[in-house]
Amino acid sequence: MTDAEQWFMALRKQGVPAEFVRYPRSTHDLSRTGEPWLLVDRLGRLRQWFTHWLVEGAVTTDRP
Repeated sequence: MTDAEQWFMALRKQGVPAEFVRYPRSTHDLSRTGEPWLLVDRLGRLRQWFTHWLVEGAVTTDRP
């Protein structure tokens, strides 16, 4: 967890938009073995990220 927190702080210090989410009782196997509500939350956050950075971002980078 310490490495993740340091990575997050380094990103923020450089002005990179970042969000740190800590899931209780979870490991790197969250996507396969996590509690159902954690899996739903994780997938929702992934969808929001793709929508924000790819779908919405595509609108602002379109050429006329």
